[in-house]
Amino acid sequence: DTSAFTELLVNPIPFQEGDLALGEQRVLFTMWFYALFFPELFPTRPILSLVGQSGSIKTFALKKVGRLLFGDSFDVMQLSTDPKDFDAAVTNSPYVAVDNSDTRIDWLDDRLAVAATGGSIQRRELYTTNRLVQYPIVASVAVTSRTPHFRREDIADRLLLFYLARLHTFAPEAELLRDLQRRRNEIMTEVVGHLQEIVSALRDQQHETYPTKLRMADFASFALKIAHAQGWGERMHSMLTRMAGDQVSFALEGEPVRDLLEMWLA
Repeated sequence: DTSAFTELLVNPIPFQEGDLALGEQRVLFTMWFYALFFPELFPTRPILSLVGQSGSIKTFALKKVGRLLFGDSFDVMQLSTDPKDFDAAVTNSPYVAVDNSDTRIDWLDDRLAVAATGGSIQRRELYTTNRLVQYPIVASVAVTSRTPHFRREDIADRLLLFYLARLHTFAPEAELLRDLQRRRNEIMTEVVGHLQEIVSALRDQQHETYPTKLRMADFASFALKIAHAQGWGERMHSMLTRMAGDQVSFALEGEPVRDLLEMWLA
């Protein structure tokens, strides 16, 4: 069967093959998308990370997700030096796409860690001297980067990490967005149908527990329950295990000790 969602949102993303095959990355990206509809199941939330050079349409991929869900008013967020802009976004919107997180910003790692673990932002209440108010984080966060600096181990463990390749040919963004808007009802009808299947799968698997090497246990449980209900749980387990390996490699990339060990082994 043809899938408008796959055709317009998933297949155009130029995933780069590695430990995970192209089709497997598409499956995990799709799982992440459907997880957005079940925030109550995610005390902790994976941070979708698209890493690639200029021309890999990583920003456009995240923008299309936002336009599908929220319409033409959605746009990606540019990082500023003031963390209050990020705080306001993640405490007010269910989906925040952070574009070009390449600059080393002192507060970014801590904010990403809090966003992934479902914490709250504390602020002093206006016009008071010593009263704090808490704003719970409601957003699922996605980030794009060419040269990511957020490699801290506790961040890397919570990334749903995809590397993208540069495209060889390009189409006008406005034209592609018009196609998405024109077929939005068709796509969302398909999405609602799949959500009903997911609800049924989660209900059937509600008492099952599946161990995983992935630290993002809430996301892993979500994906594994759906996959086991549909009869391909072992394949999903293998995919998540390899994603955990990619997280370790990402955290160690650029570490001088690792580089020296690789030179010695060579």
